[in-house]
Amino acid sequence: MHKLISIGLSPNVQYRDVKLALQTIIQPWIWYQKIATNKLSEKLSDLLEIPKQNIFLTISGRSAIFQALKVIGIKEGDEVIIQAFTCVAVVNPILWLNAKPVYVDIIKETLNMDICDLNNKITPKTKAIILQHTFGLPFTEIEQVKAMIKSRDISIIEDCAHSLGAKIENQNVGTIGDFGILSFGRDKMVSSVFGGALIVNHPKYQNLIQTNLVELPKASRKWIIKQLLHPVLTYLIIKSYHLGIGKILQKLLSKSGVLSKATSRQEKGCGVIPNWIEWQYPDALARLALLQLKTFNEDLNRRNMIAEKYPSNKIISSQSDNSSRVWLRYPILVDDPNRFFDEFKKLNIYLGDWYNQVVAPKEVNLIKACYELGMTPNAKKITMQIINLPVYPKLTNLEIDVIIQVWNSLMLKNPINYGS
Repeated sequence: MHKLISIGLSPNVQYRDVKLALQTIIQPWIWYQKIATNKLSEKLSDLLEIPKQNIFLTISGRSAIFQALKVIGIKEGDEVIIQAFTCVAVVNPILWLNAKPVYVDIIKETLNMDICDLNNKITPKTKAIILQHTFGLPFTEIEQVKAMIKSRDISIIEDCAHSLGAKIENQNVGTIGDFGILSFGRDKMVSSVFGGALIVNHPKYQNLIQTNLVELPKASRKWIIKQLLHPVLTYLIIKSYHLGIGKILQKLLSKSGVLSKATSRQEKGCGVIPNWIEWQYPDALARLALLQLKTFNEDLNRRNMIAEKYPSNKIISSQSDNSSRVWLRYPILVDDPNRFFDEFKKLNIYLGDWYNQVVAPKEVNLIKACYELGMTPNAKKITMQIINLPVYPKLTNLEIDVIIQVWNSLMLKNPINYGS
């Protein structure tokens, strides 16, 4: 039995991250400085090729969405259009403002929004549209959406939580709409456990966003320690999983609440605002993001190499490919995903299930999320077929070969059709 391969358990974490996290824990006097956050803003400015003043760091991606919606002026009774096949982290900021999320179906080949269904869902109550670049594949029809709403007071927010580094016709995603959202969550392109950024491309909102964020309280020391411990603990879990120790450790730490969770029970319940949502992003976490940005280009190349290796071994993604995308995960549609999950799990390989519900995770109450059954049939069908293979950079060539061998052996023993 080999060590743990997990697409969802802080896949970016390496020894360097653990070392920096431990160094930061014992230096609490630097947690609230602005040195690392300033440097991170500068690095993102260079990467996205936009002015530094367009970038505002936030405690998370969902906090960035919340700030964008607030500055737009979203209020009770307003509608915000999003795609189905998404996370509750996108839905909740809308609910926190007593507005209504309106769901648009997706296209199978892209897993992005269906622009025809979008056109049908726009009403006089529509105040914002959130366009998701799923798994790193850009939604390429932003200019068409702009033309569609040209005479209306509707803002476009690009959800780039999956897609840092992707481009549309040589322009970075996140810089095309009125706003862009980045996430530095534990399983994103760059991770600081929690964290994100709001990209403000509309000048009239920049001063207001700046004022709003400066007035936010600082993150609590207890919360910061919990996040800094996350890469340390997950590293120990991964390294000892094959011995049986890591599995026990993960259960104990998760049950006790010591191991930080990406989505709280409170958030899965929909509508209740967690206290940390309107905290400032601390230097303590910005240091982790900065470290991973140092190798960002190399990591992108590694992700691309892994994503190219799968189809060369007859493992075909459901999602179209193009030269301007990035790969957060490698999605595949099959008729019986549970068989693959179960067989891989026996070998300590945990595949991804984004998204196994139209608003994930499965614990989310769809009624509270304002989702009506049957409104997005394509998205619903895809949630019953989706599997994600890992493409995270620290995967070794041997681990990639093992994944490919297991997949192909399963297909050989019991051939099935890719989801249709």
